[in-house]
Amino acid sequence: MRGAGGHVRLGTGLRTALEAACAEEGLLPDVRTETDDLAVLTDLVRHGFGVALMPWSAAERARPHVVTIPLRPPAPNRRLALVWRRDRLTAQRRAFLDLAGHD
Repeated sequence: MRGAGGHVRLGTGLRTALEAACAEEGLLPDVRTETDDLAVLTDLVRHGFGVALMPWSAAERARPHVVTIPLRPPAPNRRLALVWRRDRLTAQRRAFLDLAGHD
Protein backbone atom coordinates (compact mmCIF):
# COMPACT_ATOMS: atom_id res chain seq x y z
CA MET A 1 0.00 0.00 0.00
CA ARG A 2 1.17 3.51 -0.73
CA GLY A 3 1.10 6.40 1.68
CA ALA A 4 1.40 10.09 1.00
CA GLY A 5 3.94 10.97 -1.68
CA GLY A 6 4.01 7.43 -3.07
CA HIS A 7 5.95 6.05 -0.11
CA VAL A 8 5.57 2.39 0.72
CA ARG A 9 3.80 1.84 4.02
CA LEU A 10 4.65 -0.90 6.49
CA GLY A 11 3.10 -4.24 5.65
CA THR A 12 3.80 -4.33 1.92
CA GLY A 13 5.00 -7.59 0.38
CA LEU A 14 8.58 -6.44 -0.17
CA ARG A 15 8.87 -4.95 3.32
CA THR A 16 7.46 -8.15 4.83
CA ALA A 17 9.88 -10.31 2.80
CA LEU A 18 12.84 -8.13 3.83
CA GLU A 19 11.94 -8.25 7.51
CA ALA A 20 11.38 -12.02 7.40
CA ALA A 21 14.75 -12.63 5.68
CA CYS A 22 16.53 -10.38 8.17
CA ALA A 23 14.80 -12.04 11.13
CA GLU A 24 15.94 -15.46 9.89
CA GLU A 25 19.52 -14.16 10.08
CA GLY A 26 19.02 -12.49 13.45
CA LEU A 27 19.17 -8.99 11.97
CA LEU A 28 16.96 -5.97 12.52
CA PRO A 29 17.04 -3.61 9.52
CA ASP A 30 17.45 0.09 10.25
CA VAL A 31 15.20 1.45 7.50
CA ARG A 32 15.37 5.24 7.34
CA THR A 33 13.62 5.93 4.03
CA GLU A 34 11.30 3.96 1.79
CA THR A 35 9.91 4.69 -1.64
CA ASP A 36 8.43 2.73 -4.50
CA ASP A 37 9.92 5.22 -6.99
CA LEU A 38 13.02 3.41 -8.24
CA ALA A 39 14.40 6.52 -9.94
CA VAL A 40 14.32 8.38 -6.62
CA LEU A 41 15.86 5.41 -4.84
CA THR A 42 18.67 5.21 -7.40
CA ASP A 43 19.32 8.96 -7.11
CA LEU A 44 19.53 8.72 -3.31
CA VAL A 45 22.18 6.01 -3.62
CA ARG A 46 24.04 7.86 -6.40
CA HIS A 47 24.28 10.91 -4.15
CA GLY A 48 25.69 8.90 -1.25
CA PHE A 49 22.63 8.65 1.01
CA GLY A 50 23.17 4.99 1.89
CA VAL A 51 22.49 1.60 0.40
CA ALA A 52 19.26 0.22 -1.03
CA LEU A 53 17.49 -2.98 -1.87
CA MET A 54 15.79 -2.92 -5.22
CA PRO A 55 14.71 -5.28 -7.99
CA TRP A 56 17.67 -6.61 -9.94
CA SER A 57 16.36 -5.16 -13.23
CA ALA A 58 16.32 -1.64 -11.76
CA ALA A 59 19.75 -2.10 -10.18
CA GLU A 60 21.26 -3.13 -13.50
CA ARG A 61 19.83 0.01 -15.16
CA ALA A 62 21.47 2.13 -12.43
CA ARG A 63 24.97 0.94 -13.34
CA PRO A 64 27.67 2.25 -13.85
CA HIS A 65 26.72 4.97 -11.36
CA VAL A 66 26.34 2.52 -8.47
CA VAL A 67 27.74 -0.86 -7.52
CA THR A 68 25.32 -3.80 -7.59
CA ILE A 69 25.50 -7.28 -6.14
CA PRO A 70 22.85 -10.00 -5.89
CA LEU A 71 21.88 -11.01 -2.38
CA ARG A 72 23.12 -14.39 -1.21
CA PRO A 73 20.66 -16.99 0.03
CA PRO A 74 18.53 -16.91 2.00
CA ALA A 75 17.24 -13.89 0.14
CA PRO A 76 13.65 -12.76 -0.25
CA ASN A 77 11.93 -14.62 -3.05
CA ARG A 78 12.07 -11.54 -5.26
CA ARG A 79 15.21 -10.94 -7.22
CA LEU A 80 16.83 -7.97 -5.46
CA ALA A 81 20.21 -6.29 -5.52
CA LEU A 82 22.08 -4.23 -2.99
CA VAL A 83 23.43 -0.97 -4.46
CA TRP A 84 25.78 1.69 -3.12
CA ARG A 85 28.01 4.51 -4.27
CA ARG A 86 31.55 3.20 -4.61
CA ASP A 87 33.34 6.31 -3.32
CA ARG A 88 31.20 6.73 -0.17
CA LEU A 89 31.78 3.46 1.62
CA THR A 90 31.68 4.20 5.36
CA ALA A 91 32.60 1.69 8.06
CA GLN A 92 28.89 1.12 8.76
CA ARG A 93 28.14 0.48 5.10
CA ARG A 94 31.16 -1.86 4.87
CA ALA A 95 29.82 -3.82 7.87
CA PHE A 96 26.41 -4.09 6.24
CA LEU A 97 27.95 -5.24 2.97
CA ASP A 98 29.96 -7.86 4.87
CA LEU A 99 26.72 -9.16 6.39
CA ALA A 100 25.12 -9.20 2.94
CA GLY A 101 27.90 -11.42 1.64
CA HIS A 102 29.82 -8.95 -0.53
CA ASP A 103 33.54 -9.73 -0.83
